[in-house]
Amino acid sequence: MIEDRCRMPQSRWGIFVLLLLGLLAGCFDDPPAPDAGGSGTSGQNGQAADPPFRVTAELVSENNRGAGLMEQYEYSKAMAVFQKLVDDNPGWLDAKVNLAIAVLQHTQKGASAVPILEEVVAADPDHAEATYCLGISLFHAARIGQAEVQFQRAVKQDPRDPHSAYFLARCLEDDQPRRSSGTRRLCNWSRISSRPTTVAGTC
Repeated sequence: MIEDRCRMPQSRWGIFVLLLLGLLAGCFDDPPAPDAGGSGTSGQNGQAADPPFRVTAELVSENNRGAGLMEQYEYSKAMAVFQKLVDDNPGWLDAKVNLAIAVLQHTQKGASAVPILEEVVAADPDHAEATYCLGISLFHAARIGQAEVQFQRAVKQDPRDPHSAYFLARCLEDDQPRRSSGTRRLCNWSRISSRPTTVAGTC
């Protein structure tokens, strides 16, 4: 069973929804960027350029519906919602992360979510949610060395996140040649995570 720490509680979903709403406020009504020639066309043979991807109110609403299903532990239904979002909007990386989370919870197998998250991280190496969730998925797939790499990246992306630090320490602890070092880090990061914090769970 996936640990409780890997579940997506309401507070974290709320943060993610707020991020989407913030993105919507910044992008929904932005005019399309003109091309270099100002002609409204690009590419070969003067073909019209594909419009840039935009997060619309409808997409946010559908994402939030999937999030609500996750909160009700309706993982298979949430998977269907996020899969359609991804199929219809392949460039929406946040939807792919949500799909991976739903897949992870539904299958209880980290390996099932890894390919989705690897695709997101390849497209955007700085996507913090994808980096962390990839680490979690690899960890539960017993691919500890690969998980360690992702948690190292996650810690660099957000040094104040105690959860990334904790799982990095778990990876180090499971690495026999460096067991003592991992134990020391686990103790240090346990003290960090015991402080009051606004960081909620993810995955």
